[in-house]
Amino acid sequence: KLFAQTYGFDAEPNFDGKFFAPQPRKSLTQVATESSQSFESFASSLSDARIALFEIRAKRIRPPTDAKVLTSWNGLMIAGLADAGRILQRPDYIQSAANAAKFLLRELKTEDGRLLRSYAMGESKLPGYLDDYAFLVHGLLRLHRATGEAHWLDEAIELTKKELQFFSDDATGGLFYTATDHPELMVRFQDPVDGVLPSGNSVTASNLLTLTYDAHMSEFQKPLRRLLLSSFTLIGKNPRAASFMSSQIGNWLDRKIE
Repeated sequence: KLFAQTYGFDAEPNFDGKFFAPQPRKSLTQVATESSQSFESFASSLSDARIALFEIRAKRIRPPTDAKVLTSWNGLMIAGLADAGRILQRPDYIQSAANAAKFLLRELKTEDGRLLRSYAMGESKLPGYLDDYAFLVHGLLRLHRATGEAHWLDEAIELTKKELQFFSDDATGGLFYTATDHPELMVRFQDPVDGVLPSGNSVTASNLLTLTYDAHMSEFQKPLRRLLLSSFTLIGKNPRAASFMSSQIGNWLDRKIE
């Protein structure tokens, strides 16, 4: 009864009018508090029902899963693990970030230093997009900060140089989403909008700030300035569309004042 109340089985089906997708109506912590139990005791009381439900579900065909590894998403994950490991003093998080970075650099980096987009079933394929470079460099820089190991910084610098070489728009200072030698498209576009994920442009701006001011690499100062200035029109029209880029401009101005 408690399990049914917690996951909504005592109400109407919540999927297609006839199926139940188990979904707590409230956080489990809140339900435990309302039932005057500790969270541990409450979770334990649900375990038998959860096991029984899983055994029934296991008799059905499992839904297919997307098993490919994306360079860009893993770059964000590496940054998150590295920061969490450093701040929370969890070396296991940092090691997980390092393991992921080693995998990407081994399996998704070509002999000429370029990135590929995805890996699945032992095969790496598709030319890397702007996000793949920007997000992985971001992860490598955070990993360098967490460990102090120079090789992560070296890898970030090498990839940043490739990114600027193949993605820069000489006219505006912004970055295209595809490389100059990407298979021909009808339109080669730029996407500077920060949405659910920050844009490749704004993450690259953050990376260039780190390389310019923390790694003291003056060669990145000019492309950094051009990249930041390329966003001014968008920010002037719709600041919410470039929230992460706006924060990088603020960081840039603070660094210049210092």
